[in-house]
Amino acid sequence: MPHNLPKPKGNILIFTIFILFASALLGVLVSIMMRDFLKYSNEIAHYHQANALAKSASELWFMLIGESRAGFDFEWNGEGLLKANFSCPVEKNEKEECWLPRSFSLKIKGLKNQISIFLKPGQSLTLPTFWHAVDNFKLDKIQGRTHIPTVDNASDFKHTIVQENNNWETSITNPGIYQQGADNTYYVISNLDITNGKQLNVSNKDWSPLFDGIFSMIVEGKYGDKVVSKEYQLNQTLPDFLQSDNYLK
Repeated sequence: MPHNLPKPKGNILIFTIFILFASALLGVLVSIMMRDFLKYSNEIAHYHQANALAKSASELWFMLIGESRAGFDFEWNGEGLLKANFSCPVEKNEKEECWLPRSFSLKIKGLKNQISIFLKPGQSLTLPTFWHAVDNFKLDKIQGRTHIPTVDNASDFKHTIVQENNNWETSITNPGIYQQGADNTYYVISNLDITNGKQLNVSNKDWSPLFDGIFSMIVEGKYGDKVVSKEYQLNQTLPDFLQSDNYLK
């Protein structure tokens, strides 16, 4: 005689509870993912803002370098400039984004107390006899060197003063008659040995800084808690009248 097995009760209820639990868990996971997504999105946006501020500082530096004819040192913080020229739109004033700290800064280094370089045969080092003072992000005035720099083993090199006057005429003179440098006077130290390279060491005799044509700079952009720093090095192009090698003869 067949027996009827008892039908399990509550299976549908257990299944329903499982579905509800799984749905709730999935909802929690999605909310966590969305929260993290929004967090990372904000961090990425803040990073790009900081990167843009750092790039802005570097563009200002390139402009200043392009106007110069010699070396200078300069440090600047642009936080005040941002506050003076930028404001949040009215509809965003109540948002946290408007009150995040933001700034950019730059540090330019072009002047040195001493220079050490190895000159290959026929190679020269050109040093301006002047440098720039910078005020309020402008090249303010020319500072002239009163004496030529001190060179170790000076007899191993040829020393020349190359100058261009207001009529675009180039003159080449001996450093022995050197007078305080103007903004178009350069001191050229040359290795005329055609076979051997030589170590050149130059120092400032009268505490006047030296400039070997190389600028280094560190720029920094900050937005919120994100900071982006960039480092640059730039070789300044010599004036056209120094492109000739007449002073090597």
